[in-house]
Amino acid sequence: MLPKDVAPHIDWEALTQLPDSFVDHDLSWRHSDLLFRAPLAGQNVFIYLLVEHQSSADRLMPFRMLRYVTRVWDKYLIEHPSAKALPVVFPLVVYHGARGWTAPTTVRELIDAPLEVIDALGDHVPGFRFALDDLTRTDLHALRERALSPAVLVTFVLLQTALGNPRIAQEFTRLATQVPGLGDLSVEDMLAFLTYIRAVGDSAPDALQHAAEQLGPAIQEAYMTTQEQLINRGRAQGRTEGRAEGRTEGRAEGRAEGRAESLVELLTVKFGTVNPEQHARIREASSSTLTTWMSRIFDADTIENVLN
Repeated sequence: MLPKDVAPHIDWEALTQLPDSFVDHDLSWRHSDLLFRAPLAGQNVFIYLLVEHQSSADRLMPFRMLRYVTRVWDKYLIEHPSAKALPVVFPLVVYHGARGWTAPTTVRELIDAPLEVIDALGDHVPGFRFALDDLTRTDLHALRERALSPAVLVTFVLLQTALGNPRIAQEFTRLATQVPGLGDLSVEDMLAFLTYIRAVGDSAPDALQHAAEQLGPAIQEAYMTTQEQLINRGRAQGRTEGRAEGRTEGRAEGRAEGRAESLVELLTVKFGTVNPEQHARIREASSSTLTTWMSRIFDADTIENVLN
């Protein structure tokens, strides 16, 4: 995604992920961000990556990204109080909504004024633009042309296809035959994939377990590890019976109950407890609502941020 005249000059071997997030708290359920630093021509440059987890494009994203970039600069100046210049920050949005990106990618497009007025103002109107990686317009063949690592390739495919997909377990199995090296990924990577599939997909638990078994010992081990984490935490909360009931239902109603229990389990693993009122809301929620809540769980700071 970087300009071709820039990318070869970055020292990718020295790329470092920084432990910072710049997303607004009230938007953390739909935005995930990562900040990277790497040397370029003797100076550090920053690559700011934001993943948009919403089904439709955010029209105000150019303004939000500009604000996040200025926060990167603010932090840089705090850490380098004698600095007289700002580092390069390359902003990149990865989008995987239901439809292709149709919103603006520049701040200039957001200004509410006639075009002739904006043109007359020239540089007084910010022209900030972020780079956009629209996964909704990118198929598996195009992704493989990028020569991505197996982990990144699978991450992109799951972002494209997992949400609300009742056949994601079978598709994940097929994907393993198309992506060389998938079976050699670390247990941590596989845990991330399987947890994401369980949380946002619509496959029955037994279908996902069967898929894990078909994918070999490493993936099966990762899946069983995930299951044990959820089951052990659930037992500590005294909810084993409800979870087992959700797993055994095979019809549409049973799948909804199972997904509700899965959501409770994931919330419990991440936040430690689910109170009776929250449990009741989850149990009474529709399938579409459960899907929305599950898509928020990985970025939320509290249970209420997931359920509101």
